[in-house]
Parts: sequence; C-alpha cells; structure tokens
Amino acid sequence: MCVLVYSFMIGPNFSQLDKKRIGVYTGHMPTTTAAQNLIHFHQVFKTNRFQKFDHGSEEKNLIKYGSPEPPEYDLKRITHPNMYLIYGLNDFYMSQDGVESLKTDLKHAREFYELSDPKANHMDPLIGLTTAVEVNRKVIGILKRYP
Repeated sequence: MCVLVYSFMIGPNFSQLDKKRIGVYTGHMPTTTAAQNLIHFHQVFKTNRFQKFDHGSEEKNLIKYGSPEPPEYDLKRITHPNMYLIYGLNDFYMSQDGVESLKTDLKHAREFYELSDPKANHMDPLIGLTTAVEVNRKVIGILKRYP
C-alpha cells in the first residue's frame, strides 16, 4: 500500500527506492502544506503552464494580476550565475520537454546534470539508492568550487 501511495508522488519506477526505508520516508513525506499550495501544484500540472495561482475566476484574477488569466513566471529573469539542476529522464512531474524548456529559459544555469539511471524519477536525486554515490558527490564537488 505504501508503495502505491509513493507511485502517486514520485512516479511508477521504483528501481531506486529503498523499500526498507519506506517507514522513514512516510514519517517525513508528504510534509504539511497549505491547501492552496496543493491546488496550485495541480493547476500547474494540469495546464502545463508554470504560472501564478489561478483564483478561479476572471474577475478575481483581474483584481490580483490585472489580467483574466494568471501570468506565467518569467524564468528568463532569473540570472543567478551559480545554478545547477539535477534531473531524471523518468520524472513524473518534469518531462524531458520541460527540462529542455528550462535549459532555454535558464541561460545562466551552470549545469543541467542528468542522472545516469534512465528510469530515474522525481525523488531519486533525494532518496534514490545511488544518491550518495552520484548526487551527493556531485553536489560536494560543486560546493568545493565556492570556498
């Protein structure tokens, strides 16, 4: 049953999931959040637009944003030079097209690092079996560049 619940949160691939640690994960995920955050996450997922919260009516959106539709976040405005993004090819929430779009929009990002497991899903960079070897070493190497 726990594995089924996790499939809704991380996607259908469990090759990197340490099933012995499911009790630890369920003690920490999902964390508490406001209902509005969950609704916003669903809106983004459903519309495939990275946009501000849709208040449910053109009138409310007009009051809040000055337009009937919520505006999209302009990721091109992010210019921080030390961004590194780690992703998996089997991410349930971010398609490969989405990653390519981020690469276009986040021109200042230093690196987009693709996990070596072609089945890597959304949570694998955090809790996957190879996190210590692949992700943590990568992050430590990046941090050592900035004394």
